[in-house]
Amino acid sequence: GAETQQQQQVQQQMEHAAAAAAAELASDMPFGGASAAALAVELGAAAMVECMETGEMPWGGACPIRRPSQESLTRQMRAALRSIWARAQDLGRAKFTGLALARMLAGLASPAVPASTWKGSSEWGRLAATDFRLMAEVGEQVVGEYWEQHQEAQAQAGQLRQRGAAA
Repeated sequence: GAETQQQQQVQQQMEHAAAAAAAELASDMPFGGASAAALAVELGAAAMVECMETGEMPWGGACPIRRPSQESLTRQMRAALRSIWARAQDLGRAKFTGLALARMLAGLASPAVPASTWKGSSEWGRLAATDFRLMAEVGEQVVGEYWEQHQEAQAQAGQLRQRGAAA
């Protein structure tokens, strides 16, 4: 009766308030509200993981944080690394790690990836709405592979130079 109707109205008001708070939070956040860090603060880590797994926010609507397949993310990160490889080589292996690549793609500055240097890159913040922990894991693999390929290419070039000098 009347009590059930009142409970439904209170529930609707709470849902509306939560949606309004989420919209306000999203308007203050970069990338259209798709900041994993801000969502983690707002929801708590467990709720954020659930949001990414279900694809829905607790108050309704789609979760703005994507968790792509590892294969898809690996392809995206390899493409990004190809486009910035010359600049990454200038930083050197000690500074340009998988974490540095993940931070750059998330648009998060650090000493290894200063915003002043990288913000002009088309890759800066390109994957800001992607699960950062997954990006860091995949980034270590992708960057490690690139550095190994780079070392092998340098070794082959050195061998060719030696053969040319000996001839």
